[in-house]
Amino acid sequence: MNHPLRCLLIAALAVSAGFAQETQSVTILAERVMAPVRDGVKLATFIRRPETDRKVPAILSRSPYNADPRAKNGAKARRSDPAARFAFVTQDVRGRYASEGEFYPMKNEAQDGYDTIEWLARQPWCDGNVAMAGGSYLGFTQLAAAMERPPHLRAIWAVVAPADLNHGTHFYGGAFRQELVQGWMIGMANNSHRVLRNEAPKEELNHWREAGQFAKWRWHLPLADAGPLIVGGAGYAQAWSDTIASWQQPRRWDPISALVNAEKFNVPTLLVAGWYDIFSQADLDLWSALRARAGSELARREARLLMGPWIHGCRAPTGAVSFPAGEVNLSSLQMQWCDRWLCGNTNAVAGWPALRYFVMNGDRWADSDQWPPKNATPTKYFLGVNAASRQRVLSTAPPGGDAPPSAFTYDPANPVPTLGGNNLTIVRGIQNHFEHSQRGDVLGFETPPLEKDLTIAGRVRVHLAAASSAPDTDFTAMLLDVAPAGNESGRAFHANVLDGVVRARYRHGRDKSELLRPGKTVELGVDLWSTAYTFKAGHRIRLNISSSNFPRFDRNPNTAGAPGLGEELRKADNRIFHDARHLSFVEMPVERQP
Repeated sequence: MNHPLRCLLIAALAVSAGFAQETQSVTILAERVMAPVRDGVKLATFIRRPETDRKVPAILSRSPYNADPRAKNGAKARRSDPAARFAFVTQDVRGRYASEGEFYPMKNEAQDGYDTIEWLARQPWCDGNVAMAGGSYLGFTQLAAAMERPPHLRAIWAVVAPADLNHGTHFYGGAFRQELVQGWMIGMANNSHRVLRNEAPKEELNHWREAGQFAKWRWHLPLADAGPLIVGGAGYAQAWSDTIASWQQPRRWDPISALVNAEKFNVPTLLVAGWYDIFSQADLDLWSALRARAGSELARREARLLMGPWIHGCRAPTGAVSFPAGEVNLSSLQMQWCDRWLCGNTNAVAGWPALRYFVMNGDRWADSDQWPPKNATPTKYFLGVNAASRQRVLSTAPPGGDAPPSAFTYDPANPVPTLGGNNLTIVRGIQNHFEHSQRGDVLGFETPPLEKDLTIAGRVRVHLAAASSAPDTDFTAMLLDVAPAGNESGRAFHANVLDGVVRARYRHGRDKSELLRPGKTVELGVDLWSTAYTFKAGHRIRLNISSSNFPRFDRNPNTAGAPGLGEELRKADNRIFHDARHLSFVEMPVERQP
């Protein structure tokens, strides 16, 4: 059960590693302080700073994953350390590890972050300048604090941060991101105060930690049952209950959404994200929002984004594929960023592009001041059937005539299993979907082999004319790069580029639930998020349409019941129309050739 936490710790550890460029040897003082916040709760705060009479700026990271570095119980650690110009401060967030209080995911990070920043600025060794750094939840603590506008916060460096809970973190196209939210929360419960203080009965712990129990629990219904989260205590179970309830409360998380509240930012923000990261689109959207409506000219001008070919934690390889040209020394860049905004030094930061992104398979970095880039043209590829071969095709020419729809049966008891993509706790990145493409409940539409390279850069959306026998169902879409078969098995490599889902009842948004009329054709949009990707000459572009991708997304039971509360599963007969009167297509931003 530690796997989700290991994923999230990668970016957190980069905070101190990011300053390995310094060679100066100094004596470092290390201490633990219980820093008070406004309601009297005290937060365990670990400080490493150079022993000097000169005041120094502070770099703060607030973590739910045990912020205690090497120093313990206020002891002094005298050693050679490269961080000669900064104090590094890590803090356990409220209710985690050595901090007091009760933990509730993301609820208290804004005020606690503000109070900690201002407390740091008052310390006799601090020169009053504070920056924040870190990844994933540590990135969220930065966004939350920045929205409170603490006077002494100078800049943030947020890596793979959840920028919007409503659309991308908890929910996607009206479906629930089950493996992400459930897996992360179970991992957190296993390191709760209740567990660490030996307050959880041993038999309870043994039951939920039994090998394979988490994988089994994914299939449990109703989804609202807290199950393993009771190990963490009542607060963890309540957080799960509130999250499921927010399915039908689409504005619930707006107050802590950086994307919704972009106008509250007034400091330079550097976002780092990856194409196969769990928060990739939200970080792109936040960057665009900050550029357009951040609360100060400085914050708008100095909103920057680095988007690489990475999974969560900015790690390579990207699943089964590596992109060596996409490797970046994030430590060096972080050093320059903090040097610019904490020390006021003019350096290379001034020349950084607003957006730098990696074109996968194109093996190059590109710069832009907008997304999608100016040289990307929206291009529609229509779903259809070749009249002669009866093969399903993708074509830039819309279909003519009255071709019959393509049909399949979706059985939530036997969903299409998730294989790669933007996941946290299960296999991630690019994988081979050849076998999935052969399933009877997956419809595949392909172009002919490309005559030349084709690069897409921007957001990809699928439009479907569809019908179902059920009052509610899902439609999933996956964009794939099909390489020619290059081995004796004759199996082509079907590389997943993007995927998405739409829950039919929420086709107009989660605030406008509308059930289907069985058999009636409706128009649906599936947001596949964004990418920058080159399909090589000789490859085919493929679009797989189905109704499940589990456990990346929860299974739609094909019933009219409230989401997350039912136990009944029904099969659904689903159809995709692709004729002259009912157009279905994928729209891709195709990069113009120079």
